[in-house]
Amino acid sequence: MNLSRSHNSLANQFTFITEEGKLVRWGPQADGEIYEPQELSLGPEGSSVSLRSFAAGLQHSLALTKDGKLYVWGCNDKGQLGLGHNKDELQPVLLQWEPPGSTIRSVHCGCYFSLALTEDGRLFGWGHNTECQLGFETEDLQKSPREIRIPEPVSYVTCGYHFVMAITTSKKVYAWGENSNGQLGISPYGKISVPQIHEELTRHQIKILVSGGCYGLALVADGSLLGWGYKNSDCLGDTVNNGLTTILRKEDYKKFGGISEICTGNDHAVALTRDGTLLSWGCGVFAQNGTRQTLKTPTVLKLPREGEGSLPERNSTKGGEPRVVFIATGINNSFAMREDGLMFSWGIGLSGQLGMKVDGTWGAPRALFLKFQIPPPRYEEMWHEIFQWIFLGFGDQRSIFSELNVEIIFSLVSLYLE
Repeated sequence: MNLSRSHNSLANQFTFITEEGKLVRWGPQADGEIYEPQELSLGPEGSSVSLRSFAAGLQHSLALTKDGKLYVWGCNDKGQLGLGHNKDELQPVLLQWEPPGSTIRSVHCGCYFSLALTEDGRLFGWGHNTECQLGFETEDLQKSPREIRIPEPVSYVTCGYHFVMAITTSKKVYAWGENSNGQLGISPYGKISVPQIHEELTRHQIKILVSGGCYGLALVADGSLLGWGYKNSDCLGDTVNNGLTTILRKEDYKKFGGISEICTGNDHAVALTRDGTLLSWGCGVFAQNGTRQTLKTPTVLKLPREGEGSLPERNSTKGGEPRVVFIATGINNSFAMREDGLMFSWGIGLSGQLGMKVDGTWGAPRALFLKFQIPPPRYEEMWHEIFQWIFLGFGDQRSIFSELNVEIIFSLVSLYLE
């Protein structure tokens, strides 16, 4: 499932890979609205293509194939497609650009800008830049990819609407872009034109770092969940100061079985625990948190059980509820999928964001009966991620273990499990 870790977080349109390897999309597009999943072709690649990374902005998308080709499509009024012009592209087109001396590892999007992270840890940006979200010091719009100067290799990137946060291979956290509402968790407020070390976050051992519309979240090693940003954000709990605030105490961490994944929207968030429990919190105006209420702290959200059939024991949480294996968010939407492949959607849906035609919003998660089935992550994929995390440190170039070592270890463990 190549896109199971690409969350469309601040997008209004959604793209996924199906069981058969087909690329499908729904929601508002540059050329209209798609209410039901529609197959998408990547030019000569067709729709059955193996993707390495996917990202979506407000109304533009990037797809990186495993052989290193970068396809772009959607709105391009701010140069966010990197094509050197401002013309919209209604269908995917190949971006005729390669980073000098390296290949692209992953792609990322803010509202109207795009980033590409290379294998050697360099970061390139293009698109809208009025808040210095491209880290170039100037505010000039950038129609083509240009390198962002960071003193050391980058291993991880996350984008908000108009800001960026990155983690380097030495575990330093850098931040830049809009900070008018404390989006970067740095005082004083005001835009930061070039990448700056976030001293407070760097002092923590960050396990998960994500950006919402105008806020950020970080899960640290001791299990506490920190937040910062727009003081009226419903995702930041009851007490918000000019810097970091604690949303979830380390004492509460074990109660949820340990958070393994977090996805953010405009003002809501969903998280997945290691035992497959779904958590949700933040704004509920559009039922994007699964309720019509404001949830200030992570709260267990149960999916409906209708039509579920019999599930193996390993597919359930400790309480017997169906095990969730995948989560995703949009600006005001959320998605979750169980291990049996049944997907659920909730939130605003007037323009097809829910993958179906509706008159308003869902008040609670409902099954999305797809013509195309989106596959759950396979156990071998999850084991492979675990070994990468242990031995490679998510691409940490200082690791004494090579990827070949990990492949050998993974193969031996797979044989043992069989």
